[in-house]
Amino acid sequence: NPHAAMQLCCRTWLGSALVPSFGSSSGSTTTCAQWANVLQNVALEAWDRALSKHVTKGVRENVHTNVVDYWGFRDDPDFDTFVASLESVNLTAMGPNEIQALLMNAYNALTIKMVIDHPCKSKCQPISSIRDISNGPLVTVWKMPAGNIGGKTYSLDAIETQLRNPAHRSGDPRLHSCIVCASISCPNLRPEAFRSSIVDMQMKQQMMDMLNNTEKGLALDRDVRPNGAVKLSNIFKWYAGDFEKLSPSVLDFLVSLVPEGDKNFIINHKSQIRVSYFDYNWNLNGDAPCDCVM
Repeated sequence: NPHAAMQLCCRTWLGSALVPSFGSSSGSTTTCAQWANVLQNVALEAWDRALSKHVTKGVRENVHTNVVDYWGFRDDPDFDTFVASLESVNLTAMGPNEIQALLMNAYNALTIKMVIDHPCKSKCQPISSIRDISNGPLVTVWKMPAGNIGGKTYSLDAIETQLRNPAHRSGDPRLHSCIVCASISCPNLRPEAFRSSIVDMQMKQQMMDMLNNTEKGLALDRDVRPNGAVKLSNIFKWYAGDFEKLSPSVLDFLVSLVPEGDKNFIINHKSQIRVSYFDYNWNLNGDAPCDCVM
């Protein structure tokens, strides 16, 4: 199987100075690095297809959100293809945008996989929240092994940490609108893959989508005296420091991305406006695929 042989070769040699070449039937040669790039593109297209099939607009517990079909992901070979491909990526050979897109895709895929792999509580009751998953009282779901990226085992927390604090550059706090913790109050799962060529635009769109959601992202009330009130996702409280590395305040960072109708009011009142936060709903953004027999 030439495809399997190339995949094994790339898995073994990618990133080496001694990358071998293999002749094709036409006499041309293809390096393992080139084959690895082809295979990773195939895997990215599979992930993109899976997202388009299994993420739809909907409502969960009176909150408009993108609903995730975990049953569909569980049974989809496209999803399996992408998750399996993560093991053979070479992060050291990637540029900043490639790493950004890859790790955000990986976080979202491995979060889905975490729900798929642990869908039931004891007695075959479906989990209601990703936080129902743990490795005992001292190891939360965020610290559990989630998957293999480039030959290294990562937890969800480790992927997020690498995104927040990348080597040799500042982190992009917009990532907090792009990685999705399988919960209703999380940002909406994007129904397409992040791609390095357009990842900046995609991250901007994700942040704007989050801030346009008045049920979990941002809600402005001009009638609260004297300077109005704004309610934000708790994400902007928990990760305020990430936004404040680039702007004087969270609101200063967000103001260019909020809906046009709210922008001028926030600019004119941001130093006095009352800020509060939505209650965070950790219940799943889709039904857990628990089908074991009682």
